[in-house]
Amino acid sequence: MRILVTNDDGITSPGLHALVAAVVAVGHEPIVAAPSTDWSGASACLGPLDDQDRVSVDRFPIPGVVSADGSPVVGHAVGAPPALISMLADLGGFGPPPAMVVAARRHSRLSATAAEDAPVHDRRDAVTVLLAHG
Repeated sequence: MRILVTNDDGITSPGLHALVAAVVAVGHEPIVAAPSTDWSGASACLGPLDDQDRVSVDRFPIPGVVSADGSPVVGHAVGAPPALISMLADLGGFGPPPAMVVAARRHSRLSATAAEDAPVHDRRDAVTVLLAHG
């Protein structure tokens, strides 16, 4: 199953990388797309964007995570908050739309995720995974 893995802390977050590894470990195909910068507390926004004319997307290798075929997992650093990333994924912006969204977030009331705040109105299920941090 294709699963969109995102967060609001950004593509460099170790928690995101751990969640990607867990998705691979249970045999699913992760579609990793997370903000290029930290959107904590504002992840349900649909803007502002870095560039008003386009959404920037850069490839980002996920450290230490390999797919089932042994190839490195490469994600997308997106110049947008998670809510917009989820919409882009559903529209095919990262290949065929995912069947599910898994969003990692820190254990904080102020750190919302697109998966819990954005309406889920299609075939996808949404799961939020709380990550303890110290």
